[in-house]
Amino acid sequence: MKLSQKEIILNLLEEHEEGVHSFTLIRDHWILRASERIRELKEEGHNIISTPEKMGKAYGVRYTLQK
Repeated sequence: MKLSQKEIILNLLEEHEEGVHSFTLIRDHWILRASERIRELKEEGHNIISTPEKMGKAYGVRYTLQK
């Protein structure tokens, strides 16, 4: 069974206490609209913190799941 993008993101957030960078979601998982999936997860009650963070020369966001 193929996981949805929301399920992939939630699994990654649960596996990585340090959080997951938006560029990593694009590069490694082809999730182009991560911010929309994060918004949906927040609406479902998940406590996810979004922190602006530079990766290389470009700015993105680090998503961290708070337990």
